[in-house]
Formats: sequence, structure tokens, C-alpha cells
Amino acid sequence: MTKFFQTSQEYLRGLFLGIQEAVKSIYFTAYVISYNEKAPPLGISQIIDEICIARQRGVKVYGVVNTNINLPNVQEQTQNAIIKLNQYRCEIKPFPKSRILHAKLFVIDNCKIFIGSQNLSEAKEYGQIEASIMLEDSVLAGQIISFINLLGTIKDDETI
Repeated sequence: MTKFFQTSQEYLRGLFLGIQEAVKSIYFTAYVISYNEKAPPLGISQIIDEICIARQRGVKVYGVVNTNINLPNVQEQTQNAIIKLNQYRCEIKPFPKSRILHAKLFVIDNCKIFIGSQNLSEAKEYGQIEASIMLEDSVLAGQIISFINLLGTIKDDETI
């Protein structure tokens, strides 16, 4: 199955449902990730909450998150999201501050892949045009998981 998401809301809905259905694992990378307890329904914060609920169900959660952010509010929201995920024992690896991780990837249950331009932030409120896809392919999912695991080991002075 392959699906193209033309809007951020479609993508968030698809990702939310994928996370709700997860039974084994969630691997992800994020350039920006935010958490705000007062955010509206089906926003990024609800995605973070759903990842935490999946972790409570026993789903393995492993993420690599960019920490080289020059916008103070966005940097604070990213730290809030990392703190929230760590509280639920999600394994979150901060990408070295001397580097920039711009990949936006999710792999759910070693098969369902979400790839797109959507940051995990509330930027959609500002009318940005985003495009994302979801596809199911266990071989490609395995390759992406290996890539995400590799990203989690990168040090400041290393290259891929």
C-alpha cells in the first residue's frame, strides 16, 4: 500500500493512526520536534502523546533528533518533546550540535514507512505546503532502520 499526503493534516492523521496500530517498534528521525500540552487536537503534541502511549503498550521507540536549532522557541519546544519522550523510556538520541539532521522519517513495525517534508512542529499553522508519503515495504523499512541506528551513533567529528 502506498499513500500520498498533500496536506499536513492528512499526514498527521495517517501517522497518528500508524502509531496507534504499532505493536513492535517505532523508529524515527526529526529535524524539529515540539511538545506543548496546550496544543490543539491532532497536532504534533498529540503525536508525541501517542508515541508515549505506544511505549506504555511495550512498543520499542527509538528516535534520532536534530539539536542544532538556532530558533530559541523551537529549541525549547524540541527539548520539551525530548524530555516528554524520555519520561516514557523512549530511546531518543540527540544528533550532535555541530551537525544538522534534516531527515524526516518514521518506520512503524518494520514495514510501514512515512517519509516527507513535514517537521514535527506546529509550523503547519503558518500555511507551509508539505508533501509526504506512506508506503509498506519491509525490505526498505529494514534499510531505513539501519540508517536511523547508524545516525544514532554519529559523533561530532564523524561522517557517514
